Amino acid sequence: MRRRQIEALIADLAAHNSRIEALDADLAVRDSRIEALDTELAERASRIEGLDTELAERENRIEGLEGPEIYLLDIPYCTTEGLPTSVRGYVERFVHYEAEETSHRAWADQIDPTAGSVGPEI
Repeated sequence: MRRRQIEALIADLAAHNSRIEALDADLAVRDSRIEALDTELAERASRIEGLDTELAERENRIEGLEGPEIYLLDIPYCTTEGLPTSVRGYVERFVHYEAEETSHRAWADQIDPTAGSVGPEI
């Protein structure tokens, strides 16, 4: 009886050891993944620092420019986000115009009524 208990304990110990080895292997895989992510994060941080430096240089060049006051018109306000506030205009009343499909034909008829409406539709 005592021998069976010892054999059962040895079998349990072997099972626990194999489980520990599997967990160790899993931890090794996770550690290598973490190291790869750390390396990638360091590379991205380095690229960001380089971009920050480049952006600062560009801002210094823009701020150093002297010239006449300019205002940008007829472009969406969101496209001027990177520009200094002093040159960003604001359109209070925006009207969007879509040309009619046959507007070029009407224009052609006004220019030469004898030609007839020729050309493809828009």
